[in-house]
Amino acid sequence: MLGGAETVTINQVTQDMIENYMVPLPPIEEQQRIVERLDTLLPLCDTLME
Repeated sequence: MLGGAETVTINQVTQDMIENYMVPLPPIEEQQRIVERLDTLLPLCDTLME
């Protein structure tokens, strides 16, 4: 059916890998600007979906 197909080993993502992964975050000032922008835009999205 799959003529010549071979098996492949897929690496797994472990809990240790996730716990030790550094997630880059913008500075707090930028995070606050993002929140302010979302606070402005999300109600507009809600209105448009009605």
